[in-house]
Amino acid sequence: MGSLSGTAGIVTGAGAGIGRSIAVVAAREGASVVAVDIKAEACEETASMIRESGGKVIVVQANVTDDDAVRSLVEQAVPEFGQLNWAVNNAAFGGAGPLMADISQNNWDKTIKGTLTSVWLCMKHEIPQMIKNGGGNIVNIGSMVGVTGNPMQAAYAAAKGGVIALSKSAAAEYAPQGIRVNVINPAMIRTPGVEVFLSVAPEMAERAIGAHALSRVGEPEEVAETAVFLCSDRSSFITGECI
Repeated sequence: MGSLSGTAGIVTGAGAGIGRSIAVVAAREGASVVAVDIKAEACEETASMIRESGGKVIVVQANVTDDDAVRSLVEQAVPEFGQLNWAVNNAAFGGAGPLMADISQNNWDKTIKGTLTSVWLCMKHEIPQMIKNGGGNIVNIGSMVGVTGNPMQAAYAAAKGGVIALSKSAAAEYAPQGIRVNVINPAMIRTPGVEVFLSVAPEMAERAIGAHALSRVGEPEEVAETAVFLCSDRSSFITGECI
């Protein structure tokens, strides 16, 4: 029996990379999955992978920076699967950019909205539904740059740092109601964007990889295994933590 058997959960940004791996691993562990992405075609590919393995999944195309869209996707999850037990809020916007003083107002706003506000909106609608079930588990995907900062990533680092603080606050607020909230802060993971970086800037990539203790790039499945652990009862005494 899988660690998420009999549960239902949401994965945002499920169309590729880390989000896709989380959705696939969660389904493998017995969960019914609501796969969410702004790109419907990419999310359908994820769903096909899950169905081919015998898993249960529905696809919801949604912009998770829109309050009504997030409310709707949570409302779709419950009638379909009867409950909402866990969620992984992975969708984000942004990455490398100009120096901090050269960031445009528009780019700053889009990064904060797409990376931080989106997580807040998801939790805003996920938590009340989980409380109705008697509790639940939330994993928010942060980033190591949200802890350390990084040149050319000021807006993204600020947004991911906000995800960490928001998650810790939510963990403290909702623990009495059976809600656990944790954060995963990935370093360099082999996502499509990182694959491009590895190919176009091999010298910079080599230096970045060398900064990792294991001297290699992480795989999306490794993040997914951690996320599924935190969504399961196997991590029942862990909340407000960053991994």
